[in-house]
Amino acid sequence: TLANGYYAILKSATTLPADAVEAFELDLDAAVELPAGAAVSLVAQDNTLFLQVGDVSELPSGVWVGGVDTDMSNHLNWKNWTVPAAGSDLDFSGASSAVTVNADIDAAFGAVTMGSSVVTFTGALTATSFSDNSKVEVGANSTVTLDGDLEFTSGNSYITHKVGDGGAFVVMGTIRATGSANVFPYEVASSGWIVAKGLENAETTGDKWNFRLNNSNVAKWVVGKDGFSGTQYFWSFNSADSDTTIKADADFTIATWLSAGTSNGKGVTLDTSGRTDPAANYTITANCGFVGVKPLTIKGGGMFLCNYTPAKIANQVAFSGAVAVDDTATLAINPEKYPTTGAITVNSGATLQVAQSGTVTLGGSLTLKDGATLGFNYTTLNEPVLDLTDKTVTFDEGETTNVVVKVSSSPASVRAHAGTNVLTSGGNFADATVSLAEGSPKWVKSVGVNKGGDIVLEAKPFGLMFILR
Repeated sequence: TLANGYYAILKSATTLPADAVEAFELDLDAAVELPAGAAVSLVAQDNTLFLQVGDVSELPSGVWVGGVDTDMSNHLNWKNWTVPAAGSDLDFSGASSAVTVNADIDAAFGAVTMGSSVVTFTGALTATSFSDNSKVEVGANSTVTLDGDLEFTSGNSYITHKVGDGGAFVVMGTIRATGSANVFPYEVASSGWIVAKGLENAETTGDKWNFRLNNSNVAKWVVGKDGFSGTQYFWSFNSADSDTTIKADADFTIATWLSAGTSNGKGVTLDTSGRTDPAANYTITANCGFVGVKPLTIKGGGMFLCNYTPAKIANQVAFSGAVAVDDTATLAINPEKYPTTGAITVNSGATLQVAQSGTVTLGGSLTLKDGATLGFNYTTLNEPVLDLTDKTVTFDEGETTNVVVKVSSSPASVRAHAGTNVLTSGGNFADATVSLAEGSPKWVKSVGVNKGGDIVLEAKPFGLMFILR
């Protein structure tokens, strides 16, 4: 019995002429049953002669058969020659081998069914779900968007098979793991971005490292306002030649621990500049920090706010990796907190800031490159103090190292107490040149270095000043 639809009955080595059907006579065997009242006819398309049975105007669409070209907009690539409409489901399970599909239809689709073969999408495809996301590959400079959450509930699943250079696999919601979630298969090299509003490791039993930011590939993440959360930790395991990069697309919070452990000494880079808006500079607030010994790099034009102290978590060593602050990024530290027991290097143009009034004591040594900035943010009348007692402080250019002092206040109405404010202790800043950054509050009179080698700020008196002669 033949249902309504198209049936290929002849293929030619060349394109069939428009009048090809006139050369054929249709004589169906009596054993062929048709739907009641169904009309039958012959139809020629390209090099194929089809038998059309009944009314095909309302046949289901969205089943990919391919074979003509890669364009989704070509009706010949779809079962029953029907290009799927916006919101309809797509089915690529019939692909018997790896295929490339050009998503050239400007529409959002429903659920996408994947089969055992890898499908590489080029252009821009948006769907509500993927049945087996590990078979999804994103072409170079292309985007596949999942309009919802992506959840792993069991097994060892991959967020995507591969993302090509300049491409992005975008999850509009949260990537959540209650089962093992890896980035890519071990043997696949990937260079594009994985984007999500947030990452959540919600595992309650089993492997605490079930959400792996990287395996053997270069992983580049973009994280939105929901940040990192969950009951378990995130693992950065990288045996490639580059750090795991986490780029901001909004202000976000790290609310659960990250492992910076890698097999080759590479670590984690936090990029505070936006991806969708490269001119934007965001704040990454870390209420939980890192475990391991590999380096942490902070770059971009935004801020990494440290609100934690390194701790030994689940038999992992407390974070002792080196921290480098690059570009014009700011490493801000709340009083009584610090990011690492290892060394911190502040490069030219970057800033190390005491984020609030109170004392910050680093866990390791400090290197200030020429043109590095020390920031001091007043939140009360009391000084924000950087305590470097018993720590090694290195000025990269010796006495010619220019350390820039930037003073700020939050809110803007807050000011220092009048007179001398001591901003550092134990740093011996007599070994470098200290200058005041532009844009300081009006109540700042000057900065300098006292006899003990500490940076001091002279604040103007409150209100009116009377001079008696």
